[in-house]
Amino acid sequence: MTTATTYRDSWKKGLLLSTILLGLACKTTISGDTIVEQSVSLGSDGKITWSKAHLEKAYRQISENLAYSIPSPAAISAIQSASSLSAARQAYEDAIDDLAEENKFKTRLQEYFFKHLQVGSFSGSDAENLPANTLTWTILNGLPMSDSLTRVQGFGPDGSDMAAGYTNGPADAFKSGYLTQESYVKKHMDQASFSYINRTLHMNLCIHFPTQDSTVFNSWGDNQIGVLYTVDVVNDLDCRPCHKNNGGMNLWRGATHDFTDTGDFVANSARGSNQWGQEDNTFDLEPKDESGNTLSAANSEAYFTPVKGFGTVLSPADMANAMISTPYYASCWTERMLSILFNLEEGVGGIADTVVPDNFSATDLEKTFFARWLQVMKDEQLVAKNFMVRVLKHDDYLLSVGSE
Repeated sequence: MTTATTYRDSWKKGLLLSTILLGLACKTTISGDTIVEQSVSLGSDGKITWSKAHLEKAYRQISENLAYSIPSPAAISAIQSASSLSAARQAYEDAIDDLAEENKFKTRLQEYFFKHLQVGSFSGSDAENLPANTLTWTILNGLPMSDSLTRVQGFGPDGSDMAAGYTNGPADAFKSGYLTQESYVKKHMDQASFSYINRTLHMNLCIHFPTQDSTVFNSWGDNQIGVLYTVDVVNDLDCRPCHKNNGGMNLWRGATHDFTDTGDFVANSARGSNQWGQEDNTFDLEPKDESGNTLSAANSEAYFTPVKGFGTVLSPADMANAMISTPYYASCWTERMLSILFNLEEGVGGIADTVVPDNFSATDLEKTFFARWLQVMKDEQLVAKNFMVRVLKHDDYLLSVGSE
């Protein structure tokens, strides 16, 4: 298998070459670290004409690095024995279709979601693995990524519907994709739901919260947060950024107020004097109004509006739809799918050590490349399976494979 470092180096060179070739219509290639002029054949369809050896190498790379399987002898033979280079290209593209339709990317996707959801494993039970399998089969079944956040049932290991059983959990009317599946909720619904909110936002929006983006996200004023969060009270921790800034954690916490810190669901949970069981009741509740006056539970609901123009977020389903409504949702899943396909840095799941993937913001070249593929993701209505196939068939991917 190609090493990650080599693959990434090849990818960066391929990105540069792709932009030059397709953007400026130059005839160039890369030798070592030097860009040199060379004759490159373009077909009538605007695609680069690749040798059979290159197409075979690309297919072998996909089989090994993404499908985790031995390349199909029949597919290799079809490429090698094709009557023309255009026929070889078609055989290569047919082989990509076969990998997708035969769900050969399942293990790679499961591996990815086990890591980033921090729930489940290859030795885990079906119940433990339900969140990762729900995301994996949302992709493999050809559904929009949003389906993973909004469906009532999850997907089992074989891609069929699997009831989201939940001890002391919500009724179907309250379920919202993997966000209300027991293993995910009970893994992260602690520390006043900070882990749950943080992990969910990072997974689906790929930005750090709180954010400075005041065009998409709302914030609370200094007078609206509780005393607990205005002073350094525990280990010199300043809580204010996550409680009042744009998209701050507490603006989303209305989504989790019917869950206890152990993940049990209590419908229409009373706020009481301790913020739905999640705060020390010696501190003032939040949010307050703009003048700092304490609000009743009913009146406070109007302030749980993290996303501008969306409305209140008072359940996991509200949270799901609020995230989907932002421009960050399509962008995040484009970033994540490209990082999988090109073996780029994926980021790190977790709390304090969370790192979101960010492979396309360093240069104008990268931004241009990303904008093009973001539009493809939107054109595909966030059906990631279709997106994967389009990337793997494209010259951009073939350019990343490198030369013999």
